[in-house]
Amino acid sequence: MSLKRGIASRFMLKPLPILKGPGEFENIPIKECDEPLVSLTSAPQNRIKTYPQYFHHGYKMASQTIYLRQGVLKLLEKAVKLLPNGYCFLVYDGWRPVALQAELFNEYRSTVESNNPNLSEASVIKQTKMYVSYPSTSPSAPSPHLTGGAVDLTICNSNGQAVRMGTEFDFFGPEAETRFYEQKVESYKILSVEEQECLENRRLLFYTLTDVGFTNYREEWWHYDLGNQFWGSVKNKEAFYGAASVA
Repeated sequence: MSLKRGIASRFMLKPLPILKGPGEFENIPIKECDEPLVSLTSAPQNRIKTYPQYFHHGYKMASQTIYLRQGVLKLLEKAVKLLPNGYCFLVYDGWRPVALQAELFNEYRSTVESNNPNLSEASVIKQTKMYVSYPSTSPSAPSPHLTGGAVDLTICNSNGQAVRMGTEFDFFGPEAETRFYEQKVESYKILSVEEQECLENRRLLFYTLTDVGFTNYREEWWHYDLGNQFWGSVKNKEAFYGAASVA
């Protein structure tokens, strides 16, 4: 599904910059601000819709309610106003309890081991962590989603139909990299009509969110951060969201 141009064209025509990875994000200090987690049921449903992916896919520890830090929701409400009329955000996941993080990590780790029987244990862990963070409740290095400062989302129309992004949410492969289509253009490859749509849609999602303060995890077009250590590492700032829990 292609987006109408108009207000969005300034984003859709602007190439994505080279993105910085979170690196050794565990070394970023955290000064917890004690901001509460809030349910996205409080968000304006005409502009921010939810589809709790892990709940619908039957993960035991997943909730049908999506939570984010209050400041994250406020910036999403600001960012969504930059989208063309008739379009909104579709949020797949936000705050994630460590038990669910462990469930996801162990599942993908098993997949990596099965597909790469000759990999060392260290290499398996490293490859797994590229797409699924290690389940950690450490006060100095919690899993990004455990902070409530990480959000997985896309753009959809008023009926909740997601626009083309080139992969599904949680696709683990090079095509999920945010700049995947930018790299094809930079290599002088001609994009198909559908690929051009994906390129522009990823740009729109990126700029609407980064313009209000989010950072993107470069391996996943859908993953954005605010206030946690991933964000702090990219911004070279102190984090203000540590591990959080639902009251």
